[in-house]
This record gives sequence, C-alpha cells and structure tokens, in this order.
Amino acid sequence: MLLDGAMGTELERNGYKTKLPLWTAKATQEVPELYAKLQQAYIDAGAEIITANTFRISYYLYERLDLLSQFTHDLGHAIMSSLAFKEYDENLLIAGSIATLEDCYQPELRPNQETSYKYHSTQIRHLAGYPIDIIIAETINNVLEAATIARICNDLDFPLFLSIITDGKGNLLDGSPIIKLLDRLEKHPPVALLINCRHIPIINQDLEILLQESYLPLGIYANAPGTPHPENGWSPTSDATRLFVDSCLEWYREGVQILGGCCGTTPEMIQSLHTALSSEGIRST
Repeated sequence: MLLDGAMGTELERNGYKTKLPLWTAKATQEVPELYAKLQQAYIDAGAEIITANTFRISYYLYERLDLLSQFTHDLGHAIMSSLAFKEYDENLLIAGSIATLEDCYQPELRPNQETSYKYHSTQIRHLAGYPIDIIIAETINNVLEAATIARICNDLDFPLFLSIITDGKGNLLDGSPIIKLLDRLEKHPPVALLINCRHIPIINQDLEILLQESYLPLGIYANAPGTPHPENGWSPTSDATRLFVDSCLEWYREGVQILGGCCGTTPEMIQSLHTALSSEGIRST
C-alpha cells in the first residue's frame, strides 16, 4: 500500500511557518486551502492512505499548554478535513496520527507506565470516535509507549500501524533493542510495523533485523535525502527523488508491503514512486 508523504515540511516549503511545540497542529484551521491542496496532491500522486493532521493535537500536550478547551474542536476539525476526501473516493483510507507524548527525538523524556496509559488511552479513544480507518502511531521512540499504544488499540479492536524511529544499530531511539519490542508486541500485535523519520542508510541497517525477526507486515516511510532547512522546511539533494524511489523499490523487493514518505518528501516524489511501482507491474491493494 502507498502512504502519503510529508506534510510539515511541505507546509513550510509553501510558506506556512511552524513552531514547536504545536508544530502543524493549527494548520488545518489557519491555512485550510493550502492543507487541502497538499492532501489532494498526495491523493492525485497515488496515495491510498492519507494522514489526518492530528500528530500534535495531543490531549497530553494541550493539557500541558493549558489549551484543553480547544482540544476537541481542533481534533475534530483536523479529522473531518481529511474525511471530506472520502466523498470523492470511497476506497481512500484515512489514518489518525498519534506520536509519543514528549518530543519524538528526546526519548529520555519518556513518561512512566501510568502516564503513558492514561494519555494514550484518552487520545486513542477520541480518535476512535471518528469514522477513520486506522490509527498510525508515528515516530515512536521507546518500547513502553509502543507496547502501551498497541495494547490500547487491541483492547478497542481498532487497527494500528505502529511506526518506530530507530538508531541504525538495531535499537529504538531510547536504546531498547528492536527484538525486545517484537517480544512485547506478541500479545497485542499491530496490523503492521513500520519505520519512519530516518534517513535511508539508517533504515537499511535496521530493516535487516525486522526482515529476519518480525512476524508482522512491514512498512517504511523514510525522510527524503537531504537536510532540514530553516526557511523552506527541507533542502533535498539534487538526486533525492531518484535515491528515494530506488530505495523504496529495493525495500519492496525485500518484502516491505507499505511505502510512503516522511520529512522532506513531496507529492512529486510519491508520484514518481507510484509510477515506478506501476512500471514494474506492482499493484497496490
């Protein structure tokens, strides 16, 4: 299946400036035409799953920022903005996005078990109240939150794509071995296990472990070759599209079933990937 690509860096490339900790949380309200244009571009490029803008519309974050009075409205607005596209394509799947409670690149801030369950449960139950098709937990950097999210989604019988961020050495970003996560997921398996928000060489190293050890369908949505840019979101290398597409094709041949893009990827890259897959006779579901 083909996922969409980056939204945050695309918004920035098109002039919308994001700011932590809310990042893109208000984008569907502040620039609705631009946001809809970018989602439509990914659909036109061949994406079969588009992700609602809920990554940082987090009950945990909104409570910390004293914004809880806005939470329900912001979450609903973001989800409905994406669900509107199903009126034109009933086969399109809508994913509700969640992340780690704290910053995805600061695993040392990981909450304890009680806090993790309390806030992820609240968040997932809110998402599951909408007619979305799947929850995608993205850039999950530690075993505790990954296992907690999987358990909650299993208890609710709600399909989950669990996407982790790894270090290129066989571990999640907090240093926990990927194999430890696989053991924890046996009781509450997600629909698929993915890696996202890393550069291609790092993913290549950790994918080997997943191919050897994982019993779950696998997916990857990598960052585009390049680096973050303070004004334009991302500065791609001159051969970014070719490297991205070639890597995705190789991952598919190795057994990866779900492909898409993370930071720095564009609708044009997803279109190129779709074209390359089609030219090889590879059919999406």
